[in-house]
Amino acid sequence: MRRRRRPTRAFPQPPIRRRAERRQNRRWAWFASSALLFVASLGAVVRVSAMPAEARTRETWYGYRHEIRYDFAARVRPGPVYARDLVTSVELEQTKLPVDPPVYRRVLVGPMAESLRISLPYTFVADRPGEIHLTYGVDGQIGVPNLWRRPYPLLPTQSRTVRAAEVRLDDLFVEIPIGDLLEEVKAFSEEEKVPFDQLEIRLRPTITVDVDGQREPVAASLSPEFLVQVRNGGVAVEIDEPRTVSDEKQFQVDERVPLTMQLWEYELPVTWVRRMAYLVLIFVTLLIVAGMLPPWIEQRRRRGPAEDLRKLGSGLIRANEFTLPEGVSMVEVTRLEYLVHLHVQTERPVIQVGNVYYLLDGGSCYRCSISG
Repeated sequence: MRRRRRPTRAFPQPPIRRRAERRQNRRWAWFASSALLFVASLGAVVRVSAMPAEARTRETWYGYRHEIRYDFAARVRPGPVYARDLVTSVELEQTKLPVDPPVYRRVLVGPMAESLRISLPYTFVADRPGEIHLTYGVDGQIGVPNLWRRPYPLLPTQSRTVRAAEVRLDDLFVEIPIGDLLEEVKAFSEEEKVPFDQLEIRLRPTITVDVDGQREPVAASLSPEFLVQVRNGGVAVEIDEPRTVSDEKQFQVDERVPLTMQLWEYELPVTWVRRMAYLVLIFVTLLIVAGMLPPWIEQRRRRGPAEDLRKLGSGLIRANEFTLPEGVSMVEVTRLEYLVHLHVQTERPVIQVGNVYYLLDGGSCYRCSISG
């Protein structure tokens, strides 16, 4: 009868070796997870650092627009020239002055004119309500070009204060008695023997606005000039074409607006996310250093003198005995590693006598004893 062979039984590994392998496996697993976490943290830092944390915008803290609409109407004597006693600007003939750019005016027959009503409605509109202080008036000058000129007051200065976003002066106008004025100038010309061929009346409405802009006070002004010319000794009166004079301004300031990014379901500031990414990277780096430091310290502690002796190479001399020269002091060295450093610095050989090592340098002899 044939005998069955029993299978060979494997002997288990020693417990110390198994613990060392498990320790090594845990160390490699920790190192791999730490490296993965470090790469992820570094990638997050790079991505967040590339994103702008702020955006520059221009914020309008106050804006306004104001305008004067200039128009006129003439009161005349009805007759063959004018059918009614009141004619508007669009009913008068238009003339064009030979200048560049061209200037257009409306022509009124002087002997038929009695008065000229010039309307100057004003509007101030702001983008937000506030306290508005308005000062307005109309100044004038009358004279013969290159001969004489004198002030001709039309509307004294007045003021108004309101709290709103819009101010309107629809009733702003002046009246010029053009007929009486022509008679007065003709009489003056005949009496003083001053030739009278052309007369100018310049109108300048001046409007000043002071506004509480909330951020700082705002001042605005508008002061256009309009011209009325009497030609050929009063035969024709040329009046500036009706028009609108306006001005507007926007007060702006550069503002830095923090940007946000969406992280899962939350909107977080980029600056905060960047700060947290840097903190996580620092924490992971410290964690890796803290995990690698104990094995390195243990390895340094367990390292025997054999590795230090290999560094000496030909600088190690083995002898049976060593006699200390006279006048040389003995210095004890606790670790062989220090003696190796002295050998590298001084380039002096190290003499080995059993488990005792000597390095002779001038008046000092360094000795290191290691246990066998």
